[in-house]
Amino acid sequence: MELVRVQPGRPASRQGQVVALGNFDGVHLGHQKLLAVASQTAGATGDAHSAVLTFEPHPASVLRPESAPGRLTPLRGKARKLAETGVDILYIQRFSLAFSSLTADAFMEEVLARALAAKHIVVGHDFRFGTGRAGDAERLARFAPSAGFGLTVIDPITDDAGVAFGSTAIRKAISEGLVDEAARVLGTPFEVEGRVRRGETRGRRLGFPTANLLYLSQLAPLDGVYAGWTWIEGQPERGWLPAAISTGTRPQFAGTTRILEAHVLDFQGNLYGQRIRVAFSRRLRPERKFANTNALISAMAQDVSLTRSIAAEEGPPRDTAP
Repeated sequence: MELVRVQPGRPASRQGQVVALGNFDGVHLGHQKLLAVASQTAGATGDAHSAVLTFEPHPASVLRPESAPGRLTPLRGKARKLAETGVDILYIQRFSLAFSSLTADAFMEEVLARALAAKHIVVGHDFRFGTGRAGDAERLARFAPSAGFGLTVIDPITDDAGVAFGSTAIRKAISEGLVDEAARVLGTPFEVEGRVRRGETRGRRLGFPTANLLYLSQLAPLDGVYAGWTWIEGQPERGWLPAAISTGTRPQFAGTTRILEAHVLDFQGNLYGQRIRVAFSRRLRPERKFANTNALISAMAQDVSLTRSIAAEEGPPRDTAP
């Protein structure tokens, strides 16, 4: 997949594509169906590729940083998931306060028409754009003929129970520890990724060495212990490795910063400085303070045993979207 930076009013290096618009945080099953329409439309034209225009950083983090939700997928993860759906081009528009001041008409003219020269636009029914979110699908439909692009508006995409897929519901499930429910809507397990930082080596001294990550802008699941998996970037031959994951503030040691600690089962080696992905399969128990170190070690041993059983039962995540 090719990455292309976009500047309003300036022709992008690749133009004339079928472009799906949106934030696509999580690239969940609803997103994937919308992207499939874009790919099908591109295939039908014969001379265009499927593309996505997304906004970085997430608009909420710029417009209301004090209340912005944690991200389901940072840019690296989003790009990876989009590539797995078969998208050919990822257009990235930097979202800033200046960009947020563009009117809906200016966005359509300067970004869609001039920068992208889009051949066809695909949006969800609830897509909004421009200052005050004044732009919508109806406004796009009025603009499209004069700009020379086609338009497809996708109706709400629902699961078998008729519930619409949505990033808000996924975030709620994760914040409640229901990572298996979130995985059902995402199509793959919820992941956190980053570079392993040095900790205080307590896990190693207890017999359970851990790889530590800070959440930064990513969404943190409900504090507790989870069964899951770890992927070490640059070492694809290892595949997904089972991991017992603790997330929280470590009350046993009077911690205050929320971090993720992943004990990778049967792993021998040094992960400091490595980029890893940590995927959550199932919540095992809440985070808690134990009466003494022996009780903590006993609980950790049980966590590892349960993780091993769940890994054998469920198998590793798949990296290819349906």
